[in-house]
Amino acid sequence: MKKIAITITDLKFSWQQSDLNLLNISSFEVLCGEKIFLCGPSGSGKSTLLNLIGGVLNPSSGQLKLLGQNIVELDTSAKDQFRGDCLGFIFQMFNLIPYLSVVENVTLPCQFSDVKKNKILNSGSSLEEEAERLLMQLKIDVQKVKNRPVTELSVGQQQRVATARALMGKPEIIIADEPTSALDASTRNAFIDLLFSECEKSNSTVIFVSHDAELGKKFDRFVQLKELNQAFFNKGNINV
Repeated sequence: MKKIAITITDLKFSWQQSDLNLLNISSFEVLCGEKIFLCGPSGSGKSTLLNLIGGVLNPSSGQLKLLGQNIVELDTSAKDQFRGDCLGFIFQMFNLIPYLSVVENVTLPCQFSDVKKNKILNSGSSLEEEAERLLMQLKIDVQKVKNRPVTELSVGQQQRVATARALMGKPEIIIADEPTSALDASTRNAFIDLLFSECEKSNSTVIFVSHDAELGKKFDRFVQLKELNQAFFNKGNINV
């Protein structure tokens, strides 16, 4: 029987001094290794949910368990450490560090997490070797770009560098927020296939948010967040 990666129970979120819930999810569960596609219009709660799972926001009430840990109970420092050790993020705008080289950007998570660093070192690889392996798996010509500033790369290359960074240290949960929005259809499909191939090697759970419903066919489960979020029907479609 598969272990559970994410468990949400009676989760509600509203901004301080507001009685209006922006997110209200009674129950949601994701298994370890499962690939979930979250789709929904503006205001359905996609960004809010990702920020809650990532520990950036605190819920107003309810439970949010990641890998058995109720992160709602953690203080700020412990939550930051848990996020650094167990999660990988692929951002829509990539959030690469412009003054670092390609390889330095990819190895960055290991500067903040001994757990991720030790996973790599204990496998017999150096951090640079693992960064180069991930980049090659994602179809990056490492020898041409590894020491170049990321600002010199194409959008597609930057996306793959950001993905390699998220995969560094085999995090148990990958959170991807609209990472393919700047790519054409054929490149998007190829990217998803490469992401899945790498995640399957480490049994990483994937939570992938996109407006492109066509991509959802590739995932284990397609979730319309407006149907999951009960608050969506009780508010004026506020952009969250």
